[in-house]
Amino acid sequence: MPYRQIQLTTVDSTSNYLQRLQQSGKTVAQLVVATDFQTHGRGIENNGWFSSSKTNLLFSLGVDVSFLPAANQFLITQAVSTAIVSVLEKIIPNKKFHIKWPNDIYFEDKKIVGILISNTVIGSCLSESIIGVGLNVNEEVFPENLPNPISLFQITNKKFDLLVLLKQFSEAIFQAIDDLKNPEQLQSLQNRYTKNLFRYMKWSSYIIENKVILAKITGYNEYGHLILEDQSKNMFVCDLKQVRFVL
Repeated sequence: MPYRQIQLTTVDSTSNYLQRLQQSGKTVAQLVVATDFQTHGRGIENNGWFSSSKTNLLFSLGVDVSFLPAANQFLITQAVSTAIVSVLEKIIPNKKFHIKWPNDIYFEDKKIVGILISNTVIGSCLSESIIGVGLNVNEEVFPENLPNPISLFQITNKKFDLLVLLKQFSEAIFQAIDDLKNPEQLQSLQNRYTKNLFRYMKWSSYIIENKVILAKITGYNEYGHLILEDQSKNMFVCDLKQVRFVL
């Protein structure tokens, strides 16, 4: 699947770069922007993203999602996160990776990939999406103030070629988005996402309404809200701001 690629030395963030192109009236579909270093890398809820220069994979992709109704935008999250897990498990076939809802990628209880998706909506349909990805690759030591990061190097004790990985992940994500056009692929996508969901059907601690509760993830709805059940069979349907994982 053809796409264009821009390689930068330094940028505030690759997602910001694509957003500026959009704001200037240009399409960003099928465009990948990667950089050696981000001065203002972002995660969900404006959390920062740490990365040493030329050490990790920092890139954003523009994709055309005009075939999707705006109400179905969670499909993009599912497609991207499952695609990334699939590539990781091909790179390290004897290890298991999980999707921490909605789209962080974890190895055991540590974060290896952060994903930030920004959707443009026109009327009732989506237009373009910008998918920002930060993957910890060759980082040997992280700052102590970071809560739970891990890198491919720390898992394998091997260094990886960033350009090779960029190609693998870019192609997998573009293919996953293209697969969303095929209704027959959607059930398989839902199954893969659920199968890879971190803590799915396992009793764990969460913070909901400022209280720590013991609950298990039983699924999610079509809008991407997480569904949990406590030991008294009470159901909680939560968006991103309404639940925190206790790690």
